Amino acid sequence: MTKESYDLNNNGKIDPDERELMLEFKRRELEDQDSKRDNQLRMTWVVLLIMCITTVAVIVQPERMASADAVLMMMYGSLSAVVGAFFGFNALGGKK
Repeated sequence: MTKESYDLNNNGKIDPDERELMLEFKRRELEDQDSKRDNQLRMTWVVLLIMCITTVAVIVQPERMASADAVLMMMYGSLSAVVGAFFGFNALGGKK
């Protein structure tokens, strides 16, 4: 939002109550960004954990997992894309 949008009474300046509104909006915006970052990081760790558990399951019981070969390959591909996207977007975001 622009500063003009916080000038609720259109007097050309931001009064103390309008300033509080602006600061509250900025605080909530920063909290949302922080929460989004935390959720993305948590999702990435869960995906990596799922991939590790699946790898161990395939190593321990390969004959049981042989019937799900195509499903496992698709799962690894899509989960790798999730992890790659997280690291890629973080790298792009850090260059600003």
